[in-house]
Amino acid sequence: MILDGLTGTQSTAAGKAAGDAKALGGDLDRFLTLLVTQLQNQDPLNPMDSNEFTAQLVQFAGVEQQISQNANLETLIEVGRTSNVAAMVNLIGRRVEAVGATLPLVDAKGSATYSLAEPAAATTLTITDGDGNVVLARDGETGGGRHDFDWDGLDGSGRQLPDGAYTLEVAAQRADGSTVAVETAVSGTVTGAASGDNGGVLYIGAVEVPMAQVTSIAAAAAQPDRP
Repeated sequence: MILDGLTGTQSTAAGKAAGDAKALGGDLDRFLTLLVTQLQNQDPLNPMDSNEFTAQLVQFAGVEQQISQNANLETLIEVGRTSNVAAMVNLIGRRVEAVGATLPLVDAKGSATYSLAEPAAATTLTITDGDGNVVLARDGETGGGRHDFDWDGLDGSGRQLPDGAYTLEVAAQRADGSTVAVETAVSGTVTGAASGDNGGVLYIGAVEVPMAQVTSIAAAAAQPDRP
């Protein structure tokens, strides 16, 4: 997944400026051909006014300069994107937390947090699979503030579910049944990185995490020594 989409983005950006330059070249060739034809067929006693075609040549030169500036700007943008990807590659193996409700299950482990704006009378955690089927529902913490949730990948019947992307929904209510505001975040170890038109993306297993949603980065948990 590393560097996915970068090459295609560079080609698209470079191709736009090149396409504009090619189109301008064709227009300029047609203009010059017409101009030469007019000069060859002008009335010597009533020659053409040079001001008009001189102004048009100046306009062509201005457009050509703008295209050149655009090409340079596109190059700078792509250099910046490449630098961003290089920085994101350094995050592979690091543990990140990001705002969102798409819970990655990797090696039968999923981690998330949820924050209640105030104490609740009841809180329910619901996990659904990619098809929208509820695989686990359980009571959650009711105190105001942040709470951790670690999932072992077991469904409500104790069966181990496959790794993949799941959705965590947290619903909290007051005693009168009104809703308490809840914010959710997921966490995990970065396994890949990519760059696209909408910015950088990290991967935690099968889950895409936009860099704009990442709220914290930490060192990966130490792995136990193998015998």
